[in-house]
Amino acid sequence: MGTSTYKIVYKLLPLIVASICALLFWFNGDFYLTNDKANGPFEFIKMLAGIAGTLLGFLIGAVSLLTAVMDRTLIENMRKNGNFEVLINQTFEACLSLLLLIVACFIAFLINNTYLKFNFTIIIFLSIYSGLSVVSIGHKFKNIFVVMS
Repeated sequence: MGTSTYKIVYKLLPLIVASICALLFWFNGDFYLTNDKANGPFEFIKMLAGIAGTLLGFLIGAVSLLTAVMDRTLIENMRKNGNFEVLINQTFEACLSLLLLIVACFIAFLINNTYLKFNFTIIIFLSIYSGLSVVSIGHKFKNIFVVMS
């Protein structure tokens, strides 16, 4: 496999992992949704909505930090190479997936139990995809701020 194949796999890795986990929940998650211990699924959904909102705020803050240091040489070089656009696009993609996760969590409280498994599978997919995307973006931001300091 060439270098371009590794880049494609690395780019699609969050999507692949999130799809596998969502499919595993779709086929094996009935017990968790029917277990009435302490309202389990809804407590989990509330927790995920809170975490997604916090991460969304952090990502918006990171974008605002980048706009504050636009005049630095590193950012100018990143803009010339095209890396800055890739970073901003990935950040906004992660923001969109986190926003969709929050919306899916709110919808889970409004729908009846017949559609809960489908909605919970979407929530599992979005939470894993968003989490892996945020980790990847966080690594890139760390590299930028380490080089800038």
